[in-house]
Amino acid sequence: MFWRCNILGISWAIFILLLCASPSDQLPDATLWAFVSADKAIHIFLFAILSLFIIVGFRRQYRYSELRYHSKVYALIIGSVYGLIIETVQLLISTGRHFDWQDAVADVAGSLLGISLFRLIYGKELSW
Repeated sequence: MFWRCNILGISWAIFILLLCASPSDQLPDATLWAFVSADKAIHIFLFAILSLFIIVGFRRQYRYSELRYHSKVYALIIGSVYGLIIETVQLLISTGRHFDWQDAVADVAGSLLGISLFRLIYGKELSW
């Protein structure tokens, strides 16, 4: 039941990894300012959706009550750590990408946005 409830979050995490691991020469050309702005917005969007999927998946499963009742905290932790792992992988593997603290901050901001979206969509406060 746990895996079935969390298939969206797991699939989205794999999608994020594939996007962030793709070589930078495959990205469309754009001015530096437009690219930086779009890049951060994309990170925020990707991690907001990831956080939302994690919370929904954890709330739907009943096997691990700790995950269920503290899903927002776990979504923030998982999103933040996953973002740092991806940035570190970009540093270690040469794909034309590099570690960027601003991307890591955007990932955390996206995770926080996902928590807010959950509350907005489902209309209830969850316990921390």
